[in-house]
Amino acid sequence: MNDEQKMTKALLDYVDAYSKENNLESGDVMAALAHGYVIYGFSVKKDGTSNDKMRDALIDFVTASADHMVEAISEKA
Repeated sequence: MNDEQKMTKALLDYVDAYSKENNLESGDVMAALAHGYVIYGFSVKKDGTSNDKMRDALIDFVTASADHMVEAISEKA
């Protein structure tokens, strides 16, 4: 497992525990994760990168991740 996968697992383990402890529904969890992702993305963007380009980059990352999951799930079926 590489460092990126380890970080993802650690984050998701924390999110799972927090959501159970606070009785959050999956929609609440997804909204919180998406909000955090966007805030983080904009907070680390490089000077000179327009907000529109940053938005598009964030959308591209989410699309690639979602496409990967659809493919992975399809392979299991």
